Amino acid sequence: MSIARKTLKISIEQALQDLFPILKALGNIKRFSILIALLDGSCSFQKLLSHTHLQKTAMANHLNQLVQVNLIQKPDYGFYDLTTDGLEYLRAIYRTWTQSMTVQQKKLQSVQSRPMSSGFIKKLLHQE
Repeated sequence: MSIARKTLKISIEQALQDLFPILKALGNIKRFSILIALLDGSCSFQKLLSHTHLQKTAMANHLNQLVQVNLIQKPDYGFYDLTTDGLEYLRAIYRTWTQSMTVQQKKLQSVQSRPMSSGFIKKLLHQE
């Protein structure tokens, strides 16, 4: 194992108790949907309800979990907003996903499977 991997392993193991609740909160599609809705800015409880189609009790539970791990905050009564941490986690997740080898390979396969236009083929073969 390389020194970088060993250091990463030790660091993650030390942070696991703090990190796991955040990962658990991010791992639920409804909570993730709430975070995405909050990218537009502060939202009311009612607006989040209509966005997610959750029942009030379920919404309250999801919001409480997100507040507990500091991904969202409650700046005013009945309103919620992303915290800086919440925004940074979303950015990091999206950046990591877009840069992943799996996504890069899918993009390449998509480009390679596109049919070439006749104009492009003529230019390629210098037949214009």
